[in-house]
Amino acid sequence: MALSALELALERSLEEGWKEPAVRGHPFFVHWAKAFRMEGEVSAAAVADQCRVSVKPMAGLLRITGIVGQLDWPSPHGVSKAHQGVVEIVELMTLVFCERRVRDDALDATSFTLEGTLRLPTSSQLAASLVAAVWLNRRVKLALDDTGQLQAVNILSDLAPTEFGFKSPKEAFTAEVAAYAYHVLGGVAGTHRSHRAHALQAMKHQGVPADGDILDMLKVLRADGGVDPVFGIPEDAPSVVGNDVFRWVAERFGIASFTCGLAATREEDEAFIRLQGTLLQQIDGVLKKIHAGKAGESLSVSGKASMTPRTKLFISYAHTDKKRWLGKIQKKLAVLETEGLLDVWDDTRIKPGSDWEKEIENALKESRIALLLISDGFLASRFIQDKEFSVLLERQKSEGLRLYPLLLEDCLWEANEALKRLQIKMTDGFKPLEQCTVAVRNTLLTEVARDIYHELKGASGGNI
Repeated sequence: MALSALELALERSLEEGWKEPAVRGHPFFVHWAKAFRMEGEVSAAAVADQCRVSVKPMAGLLRITGIVGQLDWPSPHGVSKAHQGVVEIVELMTLVFCERRVRDDALDATSFTLEGTLRLPTSSQLAASLVAAVWLNRRVKLALDDTGQLQAVNILSDLAPTEFGFKSPKEAFTAEVAAYAYHVLGGVAGTHRSHRAHALQAMKHQGVPADGDILDMLKVLRADGGVDPVFGIPEDAPSVVGNDVFRWVAERFGIASFTCGLAATREEDEAFIRLQGTLLQQIDGVLKKIHAGKAGESLSVSGKASMTPRTKLFISYAHTDKKRWLGKIQKKLAVLETEGLLDVWDDTRIKPGSDWEKEIENALKESRIALLLISDGFLASRFIQDKEFSVLLERQKSEGLRLYPLLLEDCLWEANEALKRLQIKMTDGFKPLEQCTVAVRNTLLTEVARDIYHELKGASGGNI
């Protein structure tokens, strides 16, 4: 049987994740292997096979719930990139098991397609979103709302075509797609109500972008691994939109849509609703734990409980250096995170729709160690100099915060009086990282990670 789009996505995510030791050695997969008596080193292919064939769907969902419930499972934005990769894999595992449960009960999308539009016999928006993800072969982007409830943030469920006075539902849909794409590409949640309202109001007065411009934004979003918006409209919503508009949006932008709340009038509908009850109970339990985290003691890779608080490390860097350097630094520090010693923070952990300046301010206050990635961009950034570096210097003086300046490129760092007083990390030949060979660069970054490890060891009295 050919693999579904979700199974393929899981396979790719596992293959990519397994390149990182911090992912394949993550406590989740350690405990997963123990639960299913997997001997030797667990492979990405073995986990994928379990999800596709060998583990029963409900058994898989129950096991995921149990493991995540045992671990001190932070939010996806709470730790490293490696942990975020694990979250993505576990989400996909959950959706693949969901897909199999639907398939095992011989319920398919064609049974619920009316006039070319998917209509789901359920009143639960989250349930509809998850099943739509299965049937439409789309990933659903998940998050917690202000009340702590799980939501599908790329499901645009409250569309009101006349809310901002657009001429027609088609124009309103076009504006919604443009607002979503624009804000996601800008690092902001496109479905956050305040951002959405602001963007739609602006487009009402300034005009909706041309279709070609919107398609270009969607192309970039998809190439970056972004998730399409999906229109999921409850049947009893005040703004009823016809199927012709759904089909128009699908044809124009390649974006799927569905309605939910179809009355159960056939035997298949009743069977589907019963299935939804069991699926939603398990999926909701899994995903809430993944995204909300669990307070209390944590399980290490060895399975032993650890109450040692992790030291927060703040990475101060210019966004121009993100693509080339940030991932390399995170990778070197990943083992310290995996062992529960370090909590690495950078601004990629800021949740969509959050007060990003407040998030940075809080992280600066909580950090005990800071890495400074020195470059022209770092020196030129007024925000870094005024809001980050100055705070870190003050905390160094008053609280003994440890600073690790790392020279990325040849720049006039010595003109910065504060930096001149710090011991800049570079090679013996005073070469910045970009001028080093790969081997020398790797050694230098390892030395930084090792210095931080010894710093942590010293602070704990050698008990780590």
